[in-house]
Amino acid sequence: MKENLYVVVKGNVPQEKVRAIVEEISKCYEKLGVEPEFCEVLIFRSRYDIDRFIEEENELVYSRLGVRISGIAPDSSVTHFAWRGWPTIAICMNDMGNRPWDVALAELRRAVAHSILHGSPKYYFIPLPKKLFDLKNKGVVHPNILDVVFYILTTAVKSFEVTRFLVNKGFVDCQRKLYRYHLRIKPEEKDVWKKAINDINILVPLLMDVFKVLSGVTPLIEVVKDPVLIALYEENLNLIPKYVKKYFSSMLDKLHKLGEDTLENIFSVADELYKLLNYLRFL
Repeated sequence: MKENLYVVVKGNVPQEKVRAIVEEISKCYEKLGVEPEFCEVLIFRSRYDIDRFIEEENELVYSRLGVRISGIAPDSSVTHFAWRGWPTIAICMNDMGNRPWDVALAELRRAVAHSILHGSPKYYFIPLPKKLFDLKNKGVVHPNILDVVFYILTTAVKSFEVTRFLVNKGFVDCQRKLYRYHLRIKPEEKDVWKKAINDINILVPLLMDVFKVLSGVTPLIEVVKDPVLIALYEENLNLIPKYVKKYFSSMLDKLHKLGEDTLENIFSVADELYKLLNYLRFL
């Protein structure tokens, strides 16, 4: 095991599975050719274990900093955070076992990439840009909803950066399999869109959910030109109502202009989100 990895197991997880996960993480760092000085790896048996951990962390962070961490559970068996001051990879073994191994491995590699690119608290405690703060005060969107929307935007930009990084390092096939899995639209998702047409507080989070997944796949599609991925991309894009598609497309176009500074990238895309919300307020 690499010396920079500190592994903590929470729950009853067989040691051979722990060793296999740690070995995959080490191999990924070696192929990427860069790694953080320190990374904590938390291995949980179940979603219940990880949810309980997040609840405890939420209270701890609030007591120390006066802010809440997001309660949004990622649609992934592996996630990354750095709100405690160092990169942390959190793995749910049950969730890994409930999806194809290729997909779970791709999710693990994404968390490894996050630990390199976004291993500082500054990428997780990001203030709401002034333009969005003004809209929040005007009640354009419910305050809590706007906070969630901006959080999804930050994860979308970081997801774009991770895919760009992994693809440039040769992790193409695993990410292709991952997005063929995650771009699929569930029937119940289409039903929710029907309810969103006349409710901005439902519509905007849905828009950002689609933006997040399309942001993540964009660097991959540019390289592989996979017809299946392109078809799934278009299917997701077709969920967007015609009256906001112009503004939504501007957000996607902005991705092609992003540089290497994560915070600059986030605030740049947030400018496009402001334009979208400002348009919706007058409908």
